[in-house]
Amino acid sequence: CRRFSSYHAGFAPGGDGRGKSPDIIMHEAAFVDSILTIVTGEAKKNDVNQVRKIRVCAGAFSCVVAESLDFYFGFASEGTSCEGAELVLERKPALAYCNDCNKEFEVGTDLLIACPDCSGIKVTLKSGHELYVVDFEGE
Repeated sequence: CRRFSSYHAGFAPGGDGRGKSPDIIMHEAAFVDSILTIVTGEAKKNDVNQVRKIRVCAGAFSCVVAESLDFYFGFASEGTSCEGAELVLERKPALAYCNDCNKEFEVGTDLLIACPDCSGIKVTLKSGHELYVVDFEGE
């Protein structure tokens, strides 16, 4: 089993690079197409015939539903080197920076972003919208 981890680049929803666009409206389908494009392309470059595991990082505000991602991955990966692979979704918390007191803090899910230390509202969202392939394993 070999592990490949140089795929920290993010991806955007859209076509799968094979001239197809997702025919399902859910954005998870577009994400799966992008995941498959990245991983199958890199697997081919590295002579990996069967991908066993794919780790994907999703920020707290990426709006990815794990069950939908798994569902679409199951049928979209059929006939590819990723068929049967385990798709692991790792959640990353949203972080913000307070421009008033210069502290970084984790953002809750209520979307009312105020600094917990000084109650300042001059904040900059630093993370939370990420969605990227962390790495994959295969042979």
